Amino acid sequence: SVASHGTVLRSAFSDAVDPCEVGAWWCEYWAHSADRALDYRKAHPQLAVIDLHFADLCADPITTARRLYEQLDMVLSPVAENAMRGFLAEYPKGRYGEHHYDLAQFGLETQSIGKRFARYCEAFDLCRPE
Repeated sequence: SVASHGTVLRSAFSDAVDPCEVGAWWCEYWAHSADRALDYRKAHPQLAVIDLHFADLCADPITTARRLYEQLDMVLSPVAENAMRGFLAEYPKGRYGEHHYDLAQFGLETQSIGKRFARYCEAFDLCRPE
């Protein structure tokens, strides 16, 4: 687990980076974090938690924000919505170009990722990678 890995110090700049080591570490870090979050939620059912799909937020941030406000019994004011639209216009997706990554370049496989994140996927009824 991540806890047994301890803290890993990494320089912001290095000529010796093993992408497979980095991929394995971050995969375990996020899987462990997801497991801890699920455990916390189970131990504290009185907490009000609202879940959003990141894909929805990326595809239509205003509609997603509006749904969030509704779930919080709040109204998304025209001023707030205009501020959001202004931000999105000023900082459009891909303004610095796009990055494309492949699991294989980090020594990861879809099947092993699916197994490691199965609990999270099952909790949120997400389709698991084949």
